[in-house]
Amino acid sequence: AGATGSPRASAAARGAGPSPPDPAGASWALPAASTAQPRLARTTPTADAGGTPAVDLHTLVAVVDAFPEDGPAPSGRRQLENALRRRLAALARALPPALASPVAGAYPRLLAGMGAASLGAVGGGTLLRWSGAGPVEECFAARARVVLASGDRAPAGEEALCFVEWRLGQPVGEPASEGALLQRSGFSEVEGEEAPTPLRAVRLTPASPFVDRRLCAEFRALGSVTKQLAALPVLACDAAGSVDVFVSRPPCLSCTGAFVQFRRLFPGVALRVGFLRR
Repeated sequence: AGATGSPRASAAARGAGPSPPDPAGASWALPAASTAQPRLARTTPTADAGGTPAVDLHTLVAVVDAFPEDGPAPSGRRQLENALRRRLAALARALPPALASPVAGAYPRLLAGMGAASLGAVGGGTLLRWSGAGPVEECFAARARVVLASGDRAPAGEEALCFVEWRLGQPVGEPASEGALLQRSGFSEVEGEEAPTPLRAVRLTPASPFVDRRLCAEFRALGSVTKQLAALPVLACDAAGSVDVFVSRPPCLSCTGAFVQFRRLFPGVALRVGFLRR
């Protein structure tokens, strides 16, 4: 969901290739990978003769996302999904202390050290639910799909879009701010500085070292919402309301972290996140 200055560069960087595979490989995942997507089976490394194989996070995310949502479970699917959940649980435990750390580099190092640009549809959705972000309602999702389709002017994969609606205010009374926004990834088409935001984006080295995650569509959209919240006559912890977000693809790891930050900064605001699975 990032950009490097041009839509084509954004697509290339966002879809950066996998990190170097773990030498231990993932031969135990081959049957499931082959069933889910033959190409992944051909690229999944073999395991050493002894010891328990380990799958790098990039490969694990790709294999789990390749499984069909419906139908019989391929051999090894549960083992792969449990392995991903263990990685996600470790990340979920590490995020709060990293975000609260007085050491400026603690949070960026945590995300960059994951070795993946995205947690994918399954992993990203799981971590968001664990962090308190709910699923979007179907009526909003249907409306968002129409908006995204009408705003998609670039070839597939070359631009990310994010649609957001918000109703913000104090715990009691009518909303003080209501609105909607369709945000594109990349540089602003209008001259001027981006709205300041307390959220932090992370350059995900080595997974995608040249992508500026501040230009992700969902990060920019959240920045606009935080500007609305900053204008309210209440403290951040006392703000109330709802924010619904729908993205044209699963969020990158940096933007997943931004959603987690938003929940921590504005606990009284209901955050709901959805995205197209592709």
